[in-house]
Amino acid sequence: MRPFLDQPYQYQEAHGIWRRPDFTGIAYSDGTDVEGRLLEQLQSASDLSVLSVELKRLCVDWVSTYHLSGNRANILRPIGSLADRDVLEIGSGCGAITRYLGESGARVLALEGSERRARITRARTRDLDKVTVLAESFERFSTASRFDVVTLIGVLEYAAQFVSGPSPALAMLRKAAELLKPGGRLVIAIENRFGLKYFAGADEDHVGQRMFGIEDRYRPNGVRTYGRAELDQLLQLAGFEQVRTMAAFPDYKLPVSIVTQEGLAHPDFDAGALASQTSKQDPQLPYLLNFAPDRVWPGLVANGMALDMANSFLVVAGQGSDGAAGTELAWHFSASRQPGFCKQTVFRSSAQGAVTVSYDRLASGVGPIHQIDGITNDIGHEATFQRGHTLEHELRSILFADGWSVDDLRQPLGDYLSFLGQVAAMEDRPGLDQTVSGRLIDCIPQNLIRDTGGQLHAIDAEWQVDQELPVGFLIFRSMLAIVYSLHRIGSDRDHMVETPADLLRTCFAAVGHTLTDDELRAHVDLESRLQSTIIGIDQDPEKTLRYLTVHQIARQDLATYLYAKVAQLEQDAASHLATAEHNLGLVWERDRLLQEMLNSTTWKMGGPFRRIKRFLMRLRS
Repeated sequence: MRPFLDQPYQYQEAHGIWRRPDFTGIAYSDGTDVEGRLLEQLQSASDLSVLSVELKRLCVDWVSTYHLSGNRANILRPIGSLADRDVLEIGSGCGAITRYLGESGARVLALEGSERRARITRARTRDLDKVTVLAESFERFSTASRFDVVTLIGVLEYAAQFVSGPSPALAMLRKAAELLKPGGRLVIAIENRFGLKYFAGADEDHVGQRMFGIEDRYRPNGVRTYGRAELDQLLQLAGFEQVRTMAAFPDYKLPVSIVTQEGLAHPDFDAGALASQTSKQDPQLPYLLNFAPDRVWPGLVANGMALDMANSFLVVAGQGSDGAAGTELAWHFSASRQPGFCKQTVFRSSAQGAVTVSYDRLASGVGPIHQIDGITNDIGHEATFQRGHTLEHELRSILFADGWSVDDLRQPLGDYLSFLGQVAAMEDRPGLDQTVSGRLIDCIPQNLIRDTGGQLHAIDAEWQVDQELPVGFLIFRSMLAIVYSLHRIGSDRDHMVETPADLLRTCFAAVGHTLTDDELRAHVDLESRLQSTIIGIDQDPEKTLRYLTVHQIARQDLATYLYAKVAQLEQDAASHLATAEHNLGLVWERDRLLQEMLNSTTWKMGGPFRRIKRFLMRLRS
């Protein structure tokens, strides 16, 4: 297929890409070994789809996850239908976004400045007839075609490295504008240099240094990200009249939630909860942070600061009404499951101002009810948006505060057990050794909302299993999800909690039960079996057990940790100095006594006798 290209571009049959005869490529790479391995893996893969479980198994580190994860495509899902649209993708990289565009039914021209990466893009999309891959630099790219959509996903920040002129980013945006059809849209995804995670201590993504973007240490010919106002100004100067900026959480690279400006400001929508729940899902965050972002997001939303401090922006810009806002408040994606289980949740504002919730499958041809090996996922039920805060929020708030104890957990966990008993039609609060129906597997604190009157309500109940479940297992998986989502916890009063297993035992103790090692293993085994079916990849229970029993839960922010280290070093130094001063005093005292002895009359009178002794010793030898 060659719908967009004119001379001098020529088709390279061996690699399935187009290029100029004199094309030399740009200096951008993840490394020869890495990209060579990625090309081989894609060439030998049978399932190249966005939601491919086969490719998900290859996600073993950051680079492979970035290029192969199905979550990459989430950044474009809010754009809407792209079927039969002409799309120019600037900087296709290794084809993750290209794949999504092709599967969406668009006619795609994927432009990539590195020939090797263009070959990787082609390998990822080799079965998609509507995708054309061109190895070419954007600065030299020329075509008579015009496009409905032009994308700059993770590209604008590199403008100064590959576009000449006094304002490379502006030049890139203006050229992108020229390539749009009337009413066309430019889609940009880029990090925010003032993103909250960078204040928390995450490295600047491109140079690997903390505070690099915040302190504006960018160089004129290097990579550069922008704050919201800077980006808006660039787009206005480039001629884009309509600019819609959205926040991607945890960031645009592997987005789990995307929230619009309207969603961040809506009084009845809890955008802070989405931002908070997804913040730990950023695999690039360091172990110790300056503060816990999950605790900060709700306050930023409440004070109208969340968009300016979003970790990444998704921008849809146009020269007409296409760039205007819609009714959507947010999207939340569950794309790490088996394809049939993957879904998106869309929150919208109705004409009356209420918040509505709808669910859609991400995989085509899958109905609202999907079942695999005794696990049923049902997204066809009626959904309502419930105001209030989750029971999970209450538990997280307790665990975050220093000085918390097992007593603080008794009421919320007791309320949880009472709610389970009520839903299961039991007369009393169930014991942890009792069982309940497998339809209650989703009845966990994350899905329980407490209204203003204090009553709990279940939401988002999408899962069922065809077996009875121990109540203790529901407590286990409830707290396990919280453990995985917390950046850190406060110091418990009794100093008993160091590992996730310690925390789980404390929670069980709060409801009057002693969690044994055998019970812990049984719960881990059951959860691993369930997750293996849901994700489509076998989960190793031994790995989970090692994490629970060995991993040290972060208890301090980075500053407190460093201050404590410095204080300990100062204490150690003072101790060493005191020891040194004591030893020096002993040396001085020895020298004083020695000098007194040498100056004494006794010593002087004994001189001849010592000389005679030395003479006799020499004669004897």
